[in-house]
Amino acid sequence: MTGLLWLMVLFTGFPQESDSNYRFMSTRLYDGDWVETEDTWYGLFQTDSIFELREVELQLSKSTAPLWEGERPHPFRVDLVGEPDWPLIILSSSEKEFIEGPVPTAFRNYQHLVPDTSIILEAPGIVETLLYTTEEGLFLSNGEVCQTLSDTYPGEEFSGQYIGILWAGDLDRDGRVDLIIDDVDDGYYCYRLLLFLSTEAGPDSLVEMVASFGDVYY
Repeated sequence: MTGLLWLMVLFTGFPQESDSNYRFMSTRLYDGDWVETEDTWYGLFQTDSIFELREVELQLSKSTAPLWEGERPHPFRVDLVGEPDWPLIILSSSEKEFIEGPVPTAFRNYQHLVPDTSIILEAPGIVETLLYTTEEGLFLSNGEVCQTLSDTYPGEEFSGQYIGILWAGDLDRDGRVDLIIDDVDDGYYCYRLLLFLSTEAGPDSLVEMVASFGDVYY
């Protein structure tokens, strides 16, 4: 890979703000100054099989974490005041205030979605929705609307890496499914997590991608 292409991969993999000003992250370590402690942040915590949203207070510091061989250093670290465990994600928005408490959850275990996988996403209070894959990508359907979420699928060279689903449930409390998915590794040691919310969906869609979080492994 050329130096220019590597720089493009490197910078596009980092946390990015969307037009809707949602932000989220899945790890304690990050780059840059995009995490604002004065924003209201929520953690999606799991206790046994129950997920809940709790408002959290962020504490930022310079990272002193030891590195694995070949791992890229991260200059900053996020800790949560009074929270010994790290949640699945932390998220914030300048447009929306999330509601604390148990979150209806339709899918909770990480799974690689190989082609021709179908998962029915259902939970009390959530409209039943079908998540499925083909060799053309990842799709979401409620029987009336079918939406493409990603057109990524395994290539020949990296056939062991598939798009994945981390979690599905009702984060925004509107009775419709929201998603966190893991876009497929493109073979350059980077990953990108995508947050989809139903309240931001347009008239011909079920969800809208509102924020991404990614990194490079090297």
